[in-house]
Amino acid sequence: MMMITPEEVIRRISMYYSGGMLQFLTAGENRAKAKGVKASQTNDFDQHSINRYNAPNRIAAAIETLPQYPGGFRGRGIVICAGGIKYFTCAWVCINMIRHLGCTLPIELWFQGPEEMDQRMVQLLQPLGVRCVDAKEVEKRFPRRSSGGWELKSYAIIHSIFEEVLLLDADNVPCRDPAFLFEEVEYRRTGSIFWPDYGSLGPERAIWSICDIAYHEESEFESGQMLINKKTCWKPLALTFWFNEHSDFFYSHIHGDKETFHLAWRKIKQPYTMVATPIESLEGVMCQHDLRGQRIFQHRNSHKWQLSSKNRHIRGFIHEKLCLSFLEDLREKWDGRILYEPRNSIWHEGLILRSRTDDLNIFNTVVNENQYQLPERFNSTDVVVDVGAHVGSFAYACNKRGARTIVAFEPDNENFKLAWSNLKPLGPRVRVYEKAVWRSDRHPTSLIHSGYNGAGHTLATGSGTVLVHGEEQPSKTRNLVACIGLDKILQRFQRVRLLKLACAGAEWPILFTSKELGRVEAICGQYQEVIDLPSYAVVQEITRYRKTDLEQLLKRYYHHVQFKALANKSGLFWAWDRISQ
Repeated sequence: MMMITPEEVIRRISMYYSGGMLQFLTAGENRAKAKGVKASQTNDFDQHSINRYNAPNRIAAAIETLPQYPGGFRGRGIVICAGGIKYFTCAWVCINMIRHLGCTLPIELWFQGPEEMDQRMVQLLQPLGVRCVDAKEVEKRFPRRSSGGWELKSYAIIHSIFEEVLLLDADNVPCRDPAFLFEEVEYRRTGSIFWPDYGSLGPERAIWSICDIAYHEESEFESGQMLINKKTCWKPLALTFWFNEHSDFFYSHIHGDKETFHLAWRKIKQPYTMVATPIESLEGVMCQHDLRGQRIFQHRNSHKWQLSSKNRHIRGFIHEKLCLSFLEDLREKWDGRILYEPRNSIWHEGLILRSRTDDLNIFNTVVNENQYQLPERFNSTDVVVDVGAHVGSFAYACNKRGARTIVAFEPDNENFKLAWSNLKPLGPRVRVYEKAVWRSDRHPTSLIHSGYNGAGHTLATGSGTVLVHGEEQPSKTRNLVACIGLDKILQRFQRVRLLKLACAGAEWPILFTSKELGRVEAICGQYQEVIDLPSYAVVQEITRYRKTDLEQLLKRYYHHVQFKALANKSGLFWAWDRISQ
């Protein structure tokens, strides 16, 4: 910077604007920017930015503000974090084995939202004495900064109803009743038992200085099983949770959550009991022992139990045949699907739809009446991109006609959850994303979604739009949604057989800013003429959306373009037979 004057810096930056490489904010964008700056001044996000240089001070400050032990917990119990199909399957084996071994300890199974566990799965576990806990509901009372998978463990331990917790990974199978561990003299003395991992944190690792802890030559913790008395060990447990709340920094220096327990106990100088017997390794399985060296846990960290495929035989695995029989029992009771079933839902041709909404009408129009004039058959190699997936009706119709690669996008959270549940049985043939597809020239990382139009006797669940004016703010009915440019989607494929757009006016900025329509063989969709546009939706000086503009655009790419008018300046459109560019 000593080699160039400030005036020259300004001149060169100005060249980008005068040459058209950069653009100044419009009046509307400038107002939105000012509001964003004002809103961000009230949050403390910047205070959470940790780096290896300020980390020692940040940890010390966190220790000073750790909450006191709140009390109110009671008894002993087992906590398992097991949301999703894969881990529910593993937890089923684990829990059934616990009960088979005669263990009567109460069990809590923690998951994160209806996407990970439905009521059928909850009911399957009830006869086994399992209380299912949705962490998404708990965080309404006890907010958390980070809600990943590993991060859930410390959160679940802290907010479990038990005072003394045996945490087990879902893919861990006890081979003896573990209840006796709570009576071990060493546990009663220190308030915790941990088990060794294969490796250790070497003296050269930066995490020692980051945490301002003197190096100790000792094993890492293996967190597939941990026994903790919360009253005795509340302070290191609270620090462990703080580490996991800042996993975006700490996980880059350690592997997952396991060493957050180790480091917290060391930092607080809290005594703990470490099992002396090292891991006994089977193929893909870590066998852990009790304090006298006898095997007690078999952690299938690599070869997890499979519901829909063959499970590998592991030589030396105790009770393997019994575990396989538990899986057979689960296959008879459960189809391997997680169903998102809102209240007043109905089943229709294998899909879940909502009563008193336009879900069924949209399904019948798209699937049974073939509103979009889908071909009789798709080739198995055809790619379909579905923008505005609603609850999955269009993707379902395309799959029935042979399409095997369908990429669907739905911005509304409730619609997305239904679409994900409805299309999940189709496996990898359909991928559903909770995103709004948007313009490809420039776009924010998120937009405000309007929510449903509640007018009339039926809820118009397909009426949402991202064409929301700048003065609107997120609320209970208007949510921020992630967005992605159409071109970024199309660039994944050499050829797209069909692009469908049903996005309540957003089809204009999506299509008018795309430079990749040459990859698309045909387009179908709905159009909505719009007069009053928010500033961020203005494209190529077009300040209102008219059918004639869309028609002119499509005719630049396709020999055949067809429109069908509907009510309220809306309609359907088709374009096919691509013009060579």
